[in-house]
Amino acid sequence: MGFNWTRFLLHYDLQLVKSGNGDRPKDGDKCLVQCIFVQKSLEKEETLQSGLSPLKFWLPLGRGFYSRSLEQIVADLRVGSECVIRSLYDDEKYTNVVAIQLSLLDIIRADSSSMEAKDTSCGLKVVSQLKQEAKQLLSQPLEQSQGIRQAIEKYEEAVHILNFGAASANLEESSYVEQSVGLHCNLAICYNKLSKPFMAWLHCNAVLKSRPTQVKALYQRAKAYLQIGDLVNAYKDIHVLESSDEGNNMEVRQLKKTVEKAINERSQQNEKQVAENFQVVLDTTSFLIPWKKTNTTTK
Repeated sequence: MGFNWTRFLLHYDLQLVKSGNGDRPKDGDKCLVQCIFVQKSLEKEETLQSGLSPLKFWLPLGRGFYSRSLEQIVADLRVGSECVIRSLYDDEKYTNVVAIQLSLLDIIRADSSSMEAKDTSCGLKVVSQLKQEAKQLLSQPLEQSQGIRQAIEKYEEAVHILNFGAASANLEESSYVEQSVGLHCNLAICYNKLSKPFMAWLHCNAVLKSRPTQVKALYQRAKAYLQIGDLVNAYKDIHVLESSDEGNNMEVRQLKKTVEKAINERSQQNEKQVAENFQVVLDTTSFLIPWKKTNTTTK
């Protein structure tokens, strides 16, 4: 589920509309939650029925999959309870949802290792869905920078969920590395497109730390170095790429030409600057050593 709970719950007001008689969830439990979203265009009708189908999903408490604030709200409810959450964060740029009717339908107690396996599977599904939503945002005919920024939010949320799963020791190292490499590479691509090379450089290094010859990360880091102006390191990454299977790739060859052109231009500028400085020296009389005047006296 790709709804941005963190932004929606940045500032909110909560009203309990129905008290349940069921159990209260604990940390580690899985909670079956139902949400009905209320949009701005429907708020004036003074109804919580937005015309959309209710959204149901399992929320593992204490896992950080969606939002810590959302987990805290659900943890304070009992099974059968309903509440209305109204966002006080007014920004139509990100969402037109102003309220959510949330119900706690059921809970499953966390009492075995099989529950941890299910939580891990749930987390990987969320990561996969966020990646798919980011791809859709990048392919939509939105303003390019807007779509890229929204995609970055999806990718960063996926990284957060993935890191939390790894920290909880619920995710195998091989699965973590594979997912992490893809997310960081996609973030590097997005930041390079936004002309933020230092951020792209950081995400490339996060990949190359565990996989020093990862082709996509090397290519994106070379592009970042080029934007920064570090042509030496850009050329070094291209040299590593040329020794890989992607050495004859058209994009790699084109990037190499761009870097070589920038190196030649800088070399010519340096030569010109040296010549100009030397000419200044020649034209400046203050650099000439004056003759020492001596007073001759006749004895």
